[in-house]
Amino acid sequence: MWLGDNTGHLVVYLYAGSLRARTSIILQIIYLTIALIGYFILDIKQTYQQKKLPPVALANVA
Repeated sequence: MWLGDNTGHLVVYLYAGSLRARTSIILQIIYLTIALIGYFILDIKQTYQQKKLPPVALANVA
């Protein structure tokens, strides 16, 4: 083995954990984005449904 081959293996070994962590972080950001989009869609739908319903009349409690 020559020095360049050993250096290549060393670089791959050092960055292997970083690549997995980076992939994990990217996947978590994608999941968070999808979850937030779903939350906002449901929130907007619920807001529009509440506006369409007539207001609830509260009984006079004395």
